[in-house]
Amino acid sequence: MKTEADARATATSLQTESSARRIDPITEVYAQFGQVHLTVVPTDIKVWNTWCNLLRVDPERTKWGRGMVNAVGTWQGVQVNLRGLDTPRWAEQ
Repeated sequence: MKTEADARATATSLQTESSARRIDPITEVYAQFGQVHLTVVPTDIKVWNTWCNLLRVDPERTKWGRGMVNAVGTWQGVQVNLRGLDTPRWAEQ
């Protein structure tokens, strides 16, 4: 099981990766209970798919809701709870 320190390091790494790849800015990222919580507002579905591929999101653990989508993936062995906001603007459903 990953520690809180691992999760904090992963959150920092994701912030750096976002800047390096010029992926849409992260609106929120924090570590809690050994997991990372990451919130993004993609400009389009391709950006969302990039996040999902980067984090190796499990399609079985992706839930679309009203105005947002939640997915679960991993980065550096740490679970990442990914949330995409404002889905009506960018998602192809």
